[in-house]
Amino acid sequence: HGELIGGSDIALEMLQDGSLRQMYDEGRSS
Repeated sequence: HGELIGGSDIALEMLQDGSLRQMYDEGRSS
């Protein structure tokens, strides 16, 4: 699945700017 690789790239970019952390915190709290 190519989307997994693309998703990883996007996740890494989001991790660097903090977006992924914010989404992760929101996901855990709900």
